[in-house]
Amino acid sequence: FTVLTIGAGTISVATLANASTNQPLGNEASITMGTSTTTGTLQYTGGTVGTTQVFNLGSTANQGGTFQINTLATVVTLSAAMTGSGIMTKMGPGTLASSVSGTSAYYPFGTGAQTLNGGTLYIAPSGAGANIPSMGAITYGPNGTVLALDSTNVASVLLTATSLTRSGEGTLEIL
Repeated sequence: FTVLTIGAGTISVATLANASTNQPLGNEASITMGTSTTTGTLQYTGGTVGTTQVFNLGSTANQGGTFQINTLATVVTLSAAMTGSGIMTKMGPGTLASSVSGTSAYYPFGTGAQTLNGGTLYIAPSGAGANIPSMGAITYGPNGTVLALDSTNVASVLLTATSLTRSGEGTLEIL
């Protein structure tokens, strides 16, 4: 298949590949998470991986995607920003990372709210003049960590969010 919408429920995969590459999720450039009233879940059970796959979180507050990374040592790095204004939820002990490059404002995890219910949400912009992006309302916890990394090539370390709410245990680190 070439078009995938995770409308509701969970799809579990052990392999992620780059956009437009044959993989268990098809070979489409973008995967839509949820419908106008649902949230779809992508459960990743494999090892550390990087991908250019674009995930579309939809355009309503009731739509969005859950990314469940089951293994603590696993890092899933997205080098393409998520699109849409739906809710992005991160679950499981693993890490969801963004290495999106850019010198203008961008939203690596979509423009909607982000909820971190375990593991780490890691933001590491790359490239000369790169900026840490604006983000929607962030809710983190329990056992969640939001980590924004400064590197010598980053022009500014400015993490802006509509709101930042800790729900139970959680950590916010800006290095």
